[in-house]
Amino acid sequence: MSSSKQHLERTIGLAGAVSLVIGGVIGAGIYALIGSIGEKAGNATWLAFVIAMFVSVVGAVPVIQVASAMPRAGAGYMFASRLLFPMAGTVTSGIILVAGASSTSLTMIALTTYLPPSLTFGLPPNMIAVGILLVFYAIMLLGLQLAISLQVIMVAQMLVALGIYCVAGLYSTPLDFSIVPRQGGGAFFIAIVLCYNSCMGFQVLAEMGEEIKNAKQNIPLALLIGGAIVSAIYIVVGMVLVNSLPYTPENYDPGNAPLNSSALLFLPPAAVLFINFGSLTAGLTSLNAAAVALPRELFAQSRDGILPESLSYVAPRTHTPLRAITAFFVLMVALVLANLDQDFYGLMAAIGIQVVTAALCLGSMRLKRKYPELVKDAYISFPEWLVWTCTIVTVVVTVGFVAMMASEMPIVIVCYAALVAFLVVYHVVRVRYARRVGIPYDDRVRRIPGDDETAPNGAPPFAEPESEA
Repeated sequence: MSSSKQHLERTIGLAGAVSLVIGGVIGAGIYALIGSIGEKAGNATWLAFVIAMFVSVVGAVPVIQVASAMPRAGAGYMFASRLLFPMAGTVTSGIILVAGASSTSLTMIALTTYLPPSLTFGLPPNMIAVGILLVFYAIMLLGLQLAISLQVIMVAQMLVALGIYCVAGLYSTPLDFSIVPRQGGGAFFIAIVLCYNSCMGFQVLAEMGEEIKNAKQNIPLALLIGGAIVSAIYIVVGMVLVNSLPYTPENYDPGNAPLNSSALLFLPPAAVLFINFGSLTAGLTSLNAAAVALPRELFAQSRDGILPESLSYVAPRTHTPLRAITAFFVLMVALVLANLDQDFYGLMAAIGIQVVTAALCLGSMRLKRKYPELVKDAYISFPEWLVWTCTIVTVVVTVGFVAMMASEMPIVIVCYAALVAFLVVYHVVRVRYARRVGIPYDDRVRRIPGDDETAPNGAPPFAEPESEA
């Protein structure tokens, strides 16, 4: 298959990019995790969100720098393999896929608790979630433009619904801000990790680097606009919930739709129904963002030869990597059918993305030295001291997160340790296979593919891939 058959078209504008950011973040946060966060943090929920947002923003600064300089599909794999070393790309990409699929599985299962019984037909939540996944897989088969158009519409409805909740809640509920968590320090740490899970999704836009119009400008702009909107909504919704809904374990049980229970205290049933519909669109925007963006990780690995070449095939009609999309949906369905605890899904997502963010931050420190021409042409160029500071903070926080998680829920660390070991072995075996059968992996991994291809030291553009057959 020639590289011309692996071309992705730039069809996503600024509005579509902002909708991917907002939908990718809020969908997994407000409706799925706010009950668990409020139960653990109480009136210190605002503080948990502020800490999580700080960690998220600090980690995002270096990623924004790299995405503005090197907008490419499969950003996790591309950035780590080019700025760190090739095996780091394989490991980073694998963690992103598992963490992203875990976050989406959490959202799919959680949103079913907000559906009226007439729509569930008594089916288990995970089976309903699988049905929703299959519907969106069918949408992906129809093309990227349809998926992005739906994203814009669903994000608009979700923002209106949450706006109604925020305005009515602020009008009817006095807010009590506290720095004392409801259940102590250990539970507050878990609340912060869950808040961080709610703040994830900003990086999803970087995955679409080859499909965003004027990507070097629109990626950072969309992240800044989307981030400001998300931050305001999170703090207001969280504080309205914990100040309006009396605390009992039953009230804050995610399975009992705490946001719905809170809204019923100060809004008429018709408005609450509209907000409930917002829970559906919130979950679907998160799924849609993940389904659009994360398969590009598989596409990028395949284009280099780390995964089978078939996964980098771009369908002529839709201009999307349909086989990579299919593989990612299989992963999501498998996780949903596992029907694991919702906190486990959330913590898997949070720790995975935090580790990946630290790796990409470390890679960002090599950007100016390795690809100075890309930095020169970037829309945003942060001072080097800021990138270094953000990287150091992110790495320290990551070590702390992993250490705390090892004591609070060690199974999460065990799962990722096993995944990393598998990916390391797979990378070694695959590279040896590629060299044996003549796949030019070593040549490809030294170059940056894309429609504005560049290569260091005057090297020629991305090599013409050879067939694996």
